[in-house]
Amino acid sequence: NGSWSINHDCFDCAAFSEKVEVDDKDMMVELKPGKIGESPTKVCEFNDATQYRFGHVKYTCGADRKWTKEVTCRKFRCAGGDVSFNFGKVGQVKYHLPKDGKDAELLCPLTAANPSGKIFLECGGDGSWKYLRDTCHDCKPMSVNVGFDGHWKEFTL
Repeated sequence: NGSWSINHDCFDCAAFSEKVEVDDKDMMVELKPGKIGESPTKVCEFNDATQYRFGHVKYTCGADRKWTKEVTCRKFRCAGGDVSFNFGKVGQVKYHLPKDGKDAELLCPLTAANPSGKIFLECGGDGSWKYLRDTCHDCKPMSVNVGFDGHWKEFTL
């Protein structure tokens, strides 16, 4: 017929839908076409109307023109579970962390240098527990004199 036809959809990643499963729950996700670098994020609301308060389902349109998926849906900010700490001469001590997602303060073992101290853990925004600090060790301040070319300076550690 003497005319040219150009067929371009102006997107990098095609539209698609899929079922996402988390625990014993599932949800249907439908994505519109996207450009490289776009990252649509969905809340964790499942087909049975259950909604997890933490995490998301995130898709990213990659340079290969394909969607990649990240699923972080969880019921609690941080999951409960067991964690072990190595206290040197005291050895490994096992603790149970709560699943309510609050930051945790654990008591030091009775055989630690400072048995009345605490271990401080933070429930991070990514849903993982992070060690902050502990006061289980008995570290006394000490001074160190450092000399250079006849000049001395005292540092307190």
